[in-house]
Formats: sequence, structure tokens, C-alpha cells
Amino acid sequence: MNPADTRMQPVIVDPNQALAVAPGQVMVMPGAIICGSPYEGDGFAILNQTTNIKIKQKFEMLEALTGWETENEYKVYDDKGKKIFKIKEKSDALSRQLCGSGCRPYDYKIKCETGAMKDLEFLHASREFACTVCCFNRPEMVVTVPSTGARLGVMTDPWACCDMTFNLYDGSEAKKLVLQVIGSCCQCGLFCKCPCGPCESINFDIKDAHTGEVVGEIKNSFTMANMTAMSDADNYEINFGQIVDPRWKAMVMVLAIFLDMRYFEQSGSEQRDNSAMGQMMNNR
Repeated sequence: MNPADTRMQPVIVDPNQALAVAPGQVMVMPGAIICGSPYEGDGFAILNQTTNIKIKQKFEMLEALTGWETENEYKVYDDKGKKIFKIKEKSDALSRQLCGSGCRPYDYKIKCETGAMKDLEFLHASREFACTVCCFNRPEMVVTVPSTGARLGVMTDPWACCDMTFNLYDGSEAKKLVLQVIGSCCQCGLFCKCPCGPCESINFDIKDAHTGEVVGEIKNSFTMANMTAMSDADNYEINFGQIVDPRWKAMVMVLAIFLDMRYFEQSGSEQRDNSAMGQMMNNR
């Protein structure tokens, strides 16, 4: 392998196969401590230690009461319940109030909450304004590593008649497709939000784009506030399964936020109508 080649490699699905954390630098096994590489102590090293994470969106009282859309914030926890990342949206107030979540531009800063890079930005995700209509102008989000300025990868929401689909590409100019995430449209949770039984969650399969094999899972879980439509704050559980490269774990983590913005975030008039004040006004 050429040491100068810094492009991300395809997902490794064999848990017994060594993981190339930094091409030309260090080879480590899944779960090992990454030492002597550019990733020492950063978010990739943190992700290398976990096979499951939970993402919890902060409940915003102002949104629930008045419908005034605020910047989203998420906390990420590892499989031991330790807080490892904070994800904060950066966007202008006008676009949040006037544009639907499927069109509005935004940036997300992902900061470490533990380790040597605590309180420092680990990843940056950016989505430009795009007026999406059916198969035209499909949304795209670019993920970069601020410490190096390198593009980690690109994710898109391609057109699909029924299912919710996402494509994850590497950071090269050629945009090599590596992972696909698919959520079936035939799930009870899509039609009846209820925190119990088959309606309590919506599941998304993470597939290896080369083999079509399911290598992980994303689960969107509902709360009582979701059921009443007063809040769009969601919780996500990610099982990385056979994904052992921490860079692709990072991409899947960011995808959960992109997915949330695309299908479960309320904005504009929808947010105001579903707020407590909006429901009071509508029932008068």
C-alpha cells in the first residue's frame, strides 16, 4: 500500500482481520489501543473501543411549547454508558423557521467528551441548502476531519419510491461507494409512534455495498414526547456489528444525524403546528 494514499479503505467485515488504522503506519486488531498513529487519543481511538453507541437528542422546551426551531444538540454514549461525543448544530435562525428539514442548510460540529481531545472538534459535517423534489437535487452531506482538513467521506440520500435509503462513500474524488443503509417502509413505527411493542422503533440495516451483506444496524427509538408530537427529539442505537474500521464507525454515527434531519426532524410550519401552543390554537 502506498503510504501517501490516505483514502479510506473498504469496510472490513472479518473480525479476525487486522485493521489498517492509518495506511502505512500501524496495524491494530479491533478493540486494541491505537498508539503511535495520527489517531492517538482522538475520536477514532474512542470509536475503536466500542461496538455499540447510543445517541440521545436534547429535549428543547422552547420548541415543544412554542414551535420556535432551535439548533439541535445530541449526546453520544458508548456501550458502557459513558458520554464520548457531543454533536451541536450550527445554522441560521431564518432557515430553521422557514425551511423544511429536508431543504435547510446546516453544519454539525462533533466534539470529544473524553480523552486527549476533550472539548476539541473531532469531525465536521456540512450540508448545503438544496430544494429536494423527488429524484431532483438529492441531499448530500460532507464529513471532514478538522485537525487535518481531509475529507473523511460523503453521504447521500438517493431517490427511492418507498424505502429510506442512504449511500456512504469514501473521501476520494472518485467517491467509492462502501456502505448502504436501508430502512423498510413496512414498519409499524412509521405509522404509529408508540414507545411499546413493534411501534417503539424504526430499524435501518447497514449493508456492505459490495456483498449486500448486513454488517450493522441503526435503530430509531421513540419517547412519549414523540407520541404526542410535541417534540421531535429522537434516540438512536447503533450496533456496528462487523464494521471494525473506526473511520467507518464515525461515518455511520454522523449518518444517524443526517437520517434524523431527513426523516424525523420537524421545521418551519410543521414544528409550529405540532407545538403545545400550535395545538391549542388549532383546537380553538
